[in-house]
Amino acid sequence: MNGTSLELARTVTGLVNVVQHERPNAARRGLRIAGTRHVVQAALTLAVPGLRVVGVLVDGLHAVSMLGVAIGSRRYRRAALTQATLAIGFAAAEFWVLQDEPVPVLPRRRRLRLR
Repeated sequence: MNGTSLELARTVTGLVNVVQHERPNAARRGLRIAGTRHVVQAALTLAVPGLRVVGVLVDGLHAVSMLGVAIGSRRYRRAALTQATLAIGFAAAEFWVLQDEPVPVLPRRRRLRLR
């Protein structure tokens, strides 16, 4: 899997979350927010591949927060566990892609030496 196909999968997942209508209002709002985040993250990662490292962290934080929702809310447990599973999967896939694609590194700044 390369980075482009991963971000395409993320975009499709995000769009599915945005247009999903059979859930209650609060769950629908949460899914729309998560879906929008997926679409924005995919666009930013495609535009600036160096952000892929940040994407791993964002997905990890999202997974942890959804696990917290699952523990604290019986009503939204299924949706939260689904989102946590997706976030863990995307974080693992992003990490895997990072192993294959070189991360752009900014050149080191040179110090000006005064004599």
